[in-house]
Amino acid sequence: MTGEDTLERQGSHSSLFKFPIVERKVFKNNFLKDVIVELRFPTFLRLKESEPVGISEAIRSQFPIYDPSQQMQMTPLGTTDRQPVYRFLNRKQDKAVEITASHLVLSCKGIAYMSFDDFLETIEFLVKACTPHLETDFFTRVGLRYVNFVGGMQSNGTDLKAWINQELVAPVGGEIGSVHSAWTELAGPLMDGAGYTFRYGLSPPSESQNRQFVLDWDYNKQSVEVGDCAKLLSEFHGLHYPFFWWSLGEKAKEALENGTAKIH
Repeated sequence: MTGEDTLERQGSHSSLFKFPIVERKVFKNNFLKDVIVELRFPTFLRLKESEPVGISEAIRSQFPIYDPSQQMQMTPLGTTDRQPVYRFLNRKQDKAVEITASHLVLSCKGIAYMSFDDFLETIEFLVKACTPHLETDFFTRVGLRYVNFVGGMQSNGTDLKAWINQELVAPVGGEIGSVHSAWTELAGPLMDGAGYTFRYGLSPPSESQNRQFVLDWDYNKQSVEVGDCAKLLSEFHGLHYPFFWWSLGEKAKEALENGTAKIH
């Protein structure tokens, strides 16, 4: 995608993001830990009572490994009954599909993420294969999430502003002094009723792990027709890259450019 394409996407959908236009690039190594798509749908009670045999057969060509589990729901009144989670893995076990009575989640490890087009093909496969068994023509929520762990900074965090945009980490190393850990969440609107949540922060020091900075984006929209899902995810993807690039400091950008970027 060219810089002009990015500008057109931003200009046509939202004037709220004002990030500099950048040329989209593919890097040999990156900071990407996980890419996740969540598709929520009206609760389908049958999935609380029996395993999704039809779905298993429909997605078996790409997700042949079945790994069932249980999850416990927490509410203000305490713990509810355990809810089944039906988990399917691809052969390499670097992509996973989780299905409950109310959502379908595709997660992909960063090392397995080749391109958005490749990832979207998997989503389209799942939507086509699964929605007939879920008996729904719309999703109550569609979300696209990118989680990045920026590693490479000094253990004491003194060079943090060289790795992360100073607008995100302005207090660190200034009058406030040393920071053990930090976490911030921002949320705002996007085009046509969509929205985003941006969480970011510095991990605490650890003897077993170098410090890293977490950049976590979630783009989402409520009530989406099944047929509009792929287009919406593509729009989210088009908005994301300038936001991601703006969030980085010069050292992080250099690490991406020269192939030394890594997650510790």
